[in-house]
Amino acid sequence: MHIEFKEVDKSNYEECVELEIHEEQKDFISPNWELLLEVKYEEGERYPSAIYKDSFGKD
Repeated sequence: MHIEFKEVDKSNYEECVELEIHEEQKDFISPNWELLLEVKYEEGERYPSAIYKDSFGKD
């Protein structure tokens, strides 16, 4: 199994936004689109990244 962190940028942000979490997890974390907006516009140094395992979106 190969795991890596990649920066979220113009080439992959749509894939990240389209990811969904399980219904029972929705009370614990915001949607990915909301988190990416926070990274872009809130103060402080933040580096959006995605975790890739072998191939994006596959178990």
